[in-house]
Amino acid sequence: MKSYKEFINESYFKQVDDLNNLINPIREDIRDMLVDFVGYDIKFIPVNMYSSTLSFQIHIFRKGWTLAGYEDIDPILVDRDILDELGRVCDFIKSEIGFDYVSSYYHYNNLREEDIFKSGGKKVVTSISMFFEK
Repeated sequence: MKSYKEFINESYFKQVDDLNNLINPIREDIRDMLVDFVGYDIKFIPVNMYSSTLSFQIHIFRKGWTLAGYEDIDPILVDRDILDELGRVCDFIKSEIGFDYVSSYYHYNNLREEDIFKSGGKKVVTSISMFFEK
């Protein structure tokens, strides 16, 4: 009999594989759409590993970011153009793989704010997390 830990690890890695199979054909297209995020890393992370519904997060963060903090990271100004880019990414993901945008949050230093699209632009951020589900 498998231990709980083995089951969780298998479930997680299966979801990572499932997500990679969905994202890999469009991964570079998404990176190309986010032209203003030069110097940022973009990760696709499965979110809901305890459900049959596959959901994922796009985490956009400055290269060099560590869990220790954001003090040494130069932030980016999220203006209307960047919000338009993020909106196009949401539309593209919906049309290509059928996932809907659910929510997002963004960080500046150690402060977390909700929904990047409600920010109205003119926000300085060090990372953005966007969530999608089917």
